[in-house]
Amino acid sequence: MKDSELRSAVMLFLRQQESSLQKTLEGLDSAQQTVENAIKAIAKLQKSLVPLSLPEEDEYSLPSILSATPEPIQKKSEVPRPLVLNVFEERLTNSYNDDPSKFRKTFLAEGFGTENVSDIFQTGGEPKFIRKEGGIYYLVEDQGSSYVVPDPTSPLNDSYIKSEGLAYLFDIEDYDMEKQPLVALERPALVKESSGHWTVSNKGKIRGRL
Repeated sequence: MKDSELRSAVMLFLRQQESSLQKTLEGLDSAQQTVENAIKAIAKLQKSLVPLSLPEEDEYSLPSILSATPEPIQKKSEVPRPLVLNVFEERLTNSYNDDPSKFRKTFLAEGFGTENVSDIFQTGGEPKFIRKEGGIYYLVEDQGSSYVVPDPTSPLNDSYIKSEGLAYLFDIEDYDMEKQPLVALERPALVKESSGHWTVSNKGKIRGRL
């Protein structure tokens, strides 16, 4: 190749590179201008925005509900007693359910009841338990422990719950009150006497049976 031809080829190559570089620079200028325009638009938008004011909370608003201080958990006055019976309790429960007609004689059970039935029925209040013939309960004592069970021949009804203090002595499973079923014993109530005043140490558990 002659020098003149080589020189022409080099010059052509250089002009092509210059044109390409020029286009690249123009593209960068355009991109920079686009970025600057976007920044100006954002700044203008920020100036035009007005801070939003939230509506006042009312008692039903979500923030009020979330920020409300939870009520303390109410502790039960009595810890539920596990349904685990000692030997005497198991024998007492089985005899009560299997042969209620002989139950009282077998365990020499005494009459037990509520002294203030009429007062509770009229004005409410807590029952005062006493040894009492004609009550709806029986008291059975064994080696220093005192147990109370409902009369196995008495029906389970709302009147006994309201006026005889049945719910103070026993946890009661769901039952059909209209059918007034007899009582099935699952655990006798454990009571304690002090100066003639009876308190419930551990509630028993009963359910209805037809």
